[in-house]
Amino acid sequence: MSAPLLATLSALYLGLLFLIAWAGDRKPVGQYSRYQPLLYSLSLAVYCSSWTFYGAVGTAATSGWAFISIYLGPLLLFLFGQRLLGKVVRIAKRKRTTSIADFIATRHGNSQAVAALVTVLALLGTIPYIALQLKAVSATFNQLAAVDITINGGVIADTALYVSLILALFAILFGARRIDATEHHRGMIHAVSFESLVKLLALCCVALFAWAMLSQQQLATPLASTVTATFERLHINGNFVSSTLLAACAMLCLPRQFQVLAVESRGDELKTARWAFSGYLVVISLAVIPITLYGLHSFGTASGGDMFVLSLPMAHSSSVANQLLATFVYMGGLSAATGMVIVATVALSTMISNDLALPLILKYSQRQRADFYPLLLALRRTAIVVIMLLAFSYYRATAGFGALASIGILAFAAAAQIAPAMLGGLYWRGGHRHGALVAISAGSLLWFYTLMLPTLIAAGWLDSALLSHGPWQQSWLRPTALFGIDFADTLTHGVFWSLSVNGLCYWLFSRRAKPNLTDRLQAASFFEGQERVAGSHSDHQITVGDIRELCRRFVGNDRTARFVEQLKLEGTRLSLNSPASAELLKQAEKLLASSIGSASARNIIETAIQVSSDQTPADLLDLLDQTSAAIQFNRGLLQATLDNISQGVSAIDQDLNLVAWNRPYLDLFAYPKDFIHVGMPIAEVIKLNLQRGMIGEESVDKEVARRLMHMRNGTSYSVERMWRGRVLRFQGNPMPDGGYVTTFTDITDLVAAQRELEQTNSNLEQLVAKRTRSLSQANSALQHATREAERATASKTRFLAAASHDLLQPLNAGKLFIGALQEPDPTPLEPRRQQLAKRAMASLQSAESLLRALLDISKLDAGALQPNRSDVAIAEVLAPLASEFAAIAADKGLVLKVRPCRHTVHSDPQLLRSILQNFIANAVRYTDSGRILIACRRRKGQLVIEVRDSGPGIDESQQQLIFNEFHRLANSADTQGLGLGLAIAQRIAVLLNHPLALRSLPQRGSTFSVQVPLGTTEQLPLRMPQQPTAGRTLRELRVLCVDDQADIVEASLALLHSWGAQATGANRFATAQQLLDSSEQFDIVLADYRLDAGRTGLELLERYCASAADSSRPAGVIISAEQGAEIAEQIEEAGFYFMAKPVDPQQLRELLAALMRMRKKTP
Repeated sequence: MSAPLLATLSALYLGLLFLIAWAGDRKPVGQYSRYQPLLYSLSLAVYCSSWTFYGAVGTAATSGWAFISIYLGPLLLFLFGQRLLGKVVRIAKRKRTTSIADFIATRHGNSQAVAALVTVLALLGTIPYIALQLKAVSATFNQLAAVDITINGGVIADTALYVSLILALFAILFGARRIDATEHHRGMIHAVSFESLVKLLALCCVALFAWAMLSQQQLATPLASTVTATFERLHINGNFVSSTLLAACAMLCLPRQFQVLAVESRGDELKTARWAFSGYLVVISLAVIPITLYGLHSFGTASGGDMFVLSLPMAHSSSVANQLLATFVYMGGLSAATGMVIVATVALSTMISNDLALPLILKYSQRQRADFYPLLLALRRTAIVVIMLLAFSYYRATAGFGALASIGILAFAAAAQIAPAMLGGLYWRGGHRHGALVAISAGSLLWFYTLMLPTLIAAGWLDSALLSHGPWQQSWLRPTALFGIDFADTLTHGVFWSLSVNGLCYWLFSRRAKPNLTDRLQAASFFEGQERVAGSHSDHQITVGDIRELCRRFVGNDRTARFVEQLKLEGTRLSLNSPASAELLKQAEKLLASSIGSASARNIIETAIQVSSDQTPADLLDLLDQTSAAIQFNRGLLQATLDNISQGVSAIDQDLNLVAWNRPYLDLFAYPKDFIHVGMPIAEVIKLNLQRGMIGEESVDKEVARRLMHMRNGTSYSVERMWRGRVLRFQGNPMPDGGYVTTFTDITDLVAAQRELEQTNSNLEQLVAKRTRSLSQANSALQHATREAERATASKTRFLAAASHDLLQPLNAGKLFIGALQEPDPTPLEPRRQQLAKRAMASLQSAESLLRALLDISKLDAGALQPNRSDVAIAEVLAPLASEFAAIAADKGLVLKVRPCRHTVHSDPQLLRSILQNFIANAVRYTDSGRILIACRRRKGQLVIEVRDSGPGIDESQQQLIFNEFHRLANSADTQGLGLGLAIAQRIAVLLNHPLALRSLPQRGSTFSVQVPLGTTEQLPLRMPQQPTAGRTLRELRVLCVDDQADIVEASLALLHSWGAQATGANRFATAQQLLDSSEQFDIVLADYRLDAGRTGLELLERYCASAADSSRPAGVIISAEQGAEIAEQIEEAGFYFMAKPVDPQQLRELLAALMRMRKKTP
């Protein structure tokens, strides 16, 4: 396959992924697919990167069953570690963590240092893994496209560079188009799930192909013993155990795996994933076996085993099916690589921006918070590009070294350094941030020294002597045999030392650390259902001194001192070091409740009891300091808020003691100094106010008792009272815990304003009544003027409608005379006279068009036209129009074509015909050469009728103006148009609610269209008329012309005679009736609608046809100057034809010729 074609297919596939992600992101926030558990399970398969797609076969070719360890670790974790996985997901959802760094930092006291360290480690461990994907994609692209590009061929010629840039672009599009507070990327998950399906199907297709080929080969030639021996035994050694352990840790600790496992989870998908994801791994594992066997059989060596998946279909590429299979395999490998890179770069960019960049910006930047969004978005996108370039650089530097598996295992080992802190934090309360920092640092250094360093030495970056002799010639420090202990393989050696030291440091330094309140609270929150220890107060170690200190920090020294004195007076023995009794705890809780509320007080006592059972007194005091500081801060914030409102506020507890107030309350009532204090009975406050004149001569004690009863019962009230010359509004409402809150509002200014407003309203009512009378008189005058204008408009409309007949009659006669003058004659006119006749005809046609347009606009503006909608076959509307304009178009050398259409529309057929007639007339008028096409297209329950021409086109600046009256294009060479046709069409379209549209390009032609609702029935298309032929004759046609105007009869006879017809005329109803009743036979009767003595041409034809035999009945054509749709419908329902005056001679000739042909066909 050629490189350009393969690159195009790759681009199309990546474009498909973008569309899938875009569709996933379009769902409203909080709305998930009903297949969410399955999508979640497939997204977990991002674990199966190009390492497992290609490298697993390579490992199987060289080490047999050893490849299974990469799948065995996560398989065992999902089958038997559901409680662990469920706990991680639940805590991540509850804490709203956005990354693995955020998760571990949250557990260890929200430590920013821990988050930054995990981010750096994840970055170092992921760079080689992304380099693995670049190596796999570029190698398979080059192999399939037969491109021979070596690593020494330069950066620009390296396929991996372009792969890196494309993947960076898609990572930005998928995961960094915006910064979402929830950090959910549903579009990315949809795309990754689709990729998981593609790579599974691709690998299974190759496995089936290999199995089929093995079956054929086995029948012909048995497999070699070296091939069958590959999977004879499973060697469970240190390398196998280490790989399995690292694979299990990778499912939890790799940034991309934590992203899909916890961050992108809805929280309830693990049950489905337990079997779906496990089944996915089993299928992948089984697919590796036949591919490996057939690869070894075909190539005879394990060299190049990483590429067996692609090489096998390519080796049989002579068939088209195998070529397609090879391409599909490439797409599967591309899916494996892009899925990993996209999720990994998105997760890393989030960690970099949140845990490295943002703390530095907050510390050193002077930016306001509103400025952070564009900066962080740009930083996240830049991080993606930098990560990809670093991975590309690593790929270039280590190219040619190691198989895919050896590169991927480095990333797993790096991610495993997070496991001790993660698992320890989940199951050990003593885990501390100091232990996490030291453990991750020590484990990472040992990972680099024992695993990464040998890789760099093998790549030629460092001296190999370091590997063989150790630093400073100290052999016990050799990276592959640390402390002189030699393992069977480098992987087991590095994993043992890095994880052992890591776990030991975490335990040791956590034990030595002293946790503060935040550490304890965060640790407790990770132990679900164990945050609070239930039990009685009898089993505790809290002392009387602890209780005194607790009360002092929340209610102050004075109230605590009075509390202690009161207990002593009651005979309670108080020894500071003796355990606090249950009664003392109860009294202390009441004291605290008077200050911070009963719920908070109970929580403080319970927390103090719990902490005292396993912490030192100093720790307890620290806890109380931090808790009381937080509560005092909140209390101060509440007090500041209350002091800055204008109303006075007081609050009492359920014991009717005052617990809160604000400064306006004190200022409003001017209480004596130090009179108001916390815990003061509200009865004393009420009594003082009553004694100072709050009420009249009523009994003070009785009034106090009544008000206290309202407060105990929780009765709301609102009352207004005078207080020292001011009007106060008292509003009281009960609180949920049994207390009562009262607001005091000074409404003196409001009452004064209300009185002033009432006076103003009284004056305003009189003014409004006076103005109302004036407006009524003006309105009456306006109504009278409106009626007069309407009568004038109606009069004008009636005049124009009545005058239309008389105005059109002479035009009709003139057109007929000149039409006869233009017809061919044995003695033709001189050219000069013939030219004059044509000009006269053009002038009459212009006058006719102007008059008809003015009449139409007048009717539309006056509302005289009312649509008469019905279902009509569109072919019945288009056929007459095509017949009408066919001859005119043929005279200009144009081709007029109508595409057959079987649809019906719901509209007024006459008004719709007017719109289309204007479109076609303009197309014929302005098109000099080419063709005119009338076509219909169905669109969403509508029929779009288009008139397309090949004319000069219309500039965009003119496309709206041409629908105005009398507007014609400045560059038009035609002088016949009046600029009214499109204005009429626009008005009719608005009346019918049929939208018009125009598409046009200069020198490319124009398309005018109208959108009409479809009808409810289907009709077969009518046969459209053919192009007219010159020289058509009407010989032997017998025509009777009837009109009450003698000149019109004379003109009609002249025109018919010029066409070769046998014509007879009559200008009275009675004369025409006599001619019809005579023995003379007529083929066609042309009759005016309005005849003498109030008779009509329709009446003449109906009377004759009612008495005549069918064979002798002539065809009837009614000609009228009246433009009403009712007359035309009446004539057509009677079975006759209708033509509007002034009659176009060419149209009349076409109609007569058609009728003559029909009569000849009728037996």
